[in-house]
Amino acid sequence: MQNKMSFSMNDTRVSIELDTDFPRSGHVRVRTGAENGASFSLALRIPEYAENFELLVNGARTSGKIEKGFLYLNALPGDTELEIDFAMSPHFVKADPRMRAEYRQDRNRTRP
Repeated sequence: MQNKMSFSMNDTRVSIELDTDFPRSGHVRVRTGAENGASFSLALRIPEYAENFELLVNGARTSGKIEKGFLYLNALPGDTELEIDFAMSPHFVKADPRMRAEYRQDRNRTRP
């Protein structure tokens, strides 16, 4: 999936480009740009199930503070490339044991 957008923020033109094939792989690339080398902050959504991930900013391994499901990166310079690699290991999810068995079975039936 690819996406490009640009907008004005504090009278500065900012662009963001996303390139990923998530969830088939855990690799996400984000390129940012700002006029005149202006810096800005960016919040990236980190899914709750993403227990392990690696973040590179312009090729250098970086960490950031995660609050309420968002990773906050401050003072990104004008042209920046972010790469995030999420560990995509499968795991089992099962229904809450308080759920009645007949309800679970009914939901799995093919309806006419």
